[in-house]
Amino acid sequence: MKDICITLGDPSGISVEVLFKWLLSLEDDGNELEKKALIYEALMEKETSVKVFGSVDVLDLLLNRYKLSLKVEGGLLKTKGGLALELFDVPYESLSRFKLGEMLEESALSSYSTLESACSYLKHHQKASMVTLPINKEGIIKIHPSFIGHTEYLADFFKVEKVMMCFFSPIFNLCLMTTHVPIIHLAPMFESEDFVNERISMALRFHRFNGSKKPLLVLGLNPHAGEHGKIGKEDEMIERAVLIQQRQGANIVGPLSADSAFVEVLSDQYDHVLACYHDQGLIPLKMLSKGKSVNFTFGLPFVRTSVDHGTAYDIAGSLKASPNSFHYAFLKAYELMDRA
Repeated sequence: MKDICITLGDPSGISVEVLFKWLLSLEDDGNELEKKALIYEALMEKETSVKVFGSVDVLDLLLNRYKLSLKVEGGLLKTKGGLALELFDVPYESLSRFKLGEMLEESALSSYSTLESACSYLKHHQKASMVTLPINKEGIIKIHPSFIGHTEYLADFFKVEKVMMCFFSPIFNLCLMTTHVPIIHLAPMFESEDFVNERISMALRFHRFNGSKKPLLVLGLNPHAGEHGKIGKEDEMIERAVLIQQRQGANIVGPLSADSAFVEVLSDQYDHVLACYHDQGLIPLKMLSKGKSVNFTFGLPFVRTSVDHGTAYDIAGSLKASPNSFHYAFLKAYELMDRA
């Protein structure tokens, strides 16, 4: 049996609505989400157990507000058609203060405690996987100043030294050398030969994990990949690291200038890209994938995927949120469990 844990994220955002809509979409004959029937059958036949970590009180409160054909009963979130998700309650502090669409200390605390609870479960059930709904990092940092993001928290909790933020999408798969790092701190990181070699080696592991036959494309840090040192020296370090890997037989090219590299990706020359920093890779990924990209933390002792969007406070409570990104994150977790 596959065991998949869902963390509810920030309940003041769209997470609960997304979860509700996704569960209902599995029974909607008119919904054409990819491999929807596969997930429906896995849940109905009890081949997959899904556990939701979060506040049961908030789920119940929002079910009453949205008037959806779901119910919370006996520790389960159930549909009329018989689908059921097991609920692991993480109590919400001061439910009377709960609001949608606002950054609340109580909701930030809830999302942090929910993540902590799910990680504690996974520590003792490492054959399980995790799908995370969005958190508000700013809110959590006010309570836990050392918090950076899901990726860093998971690496620290499970005492894994080397993880990589990666993304699956229909157009190309993406690895990031760095995660949530201020731009001003990037250049010094690329002055370290050990850092650059280690990140490229890990990206090649992800590349092999996916069985790609095309070269791994490594982007340059600076405009025009540094123009051989004229626009910064950092790309020379990347070039040396790529050359070392090529001499060892790796299928890899770079560094290439980011402004032209994605044209070559679209011409189908590459299906895996290693970007130097967050926005360099994620802007084209999100534009091209149209809501089908999935965040994947490579290097953990279990499968963890996530949606590619945030808490969307501006539409929380409006029933405008789409469950599509969550569906693809769940589907990818389901499929990867056979390979992990």
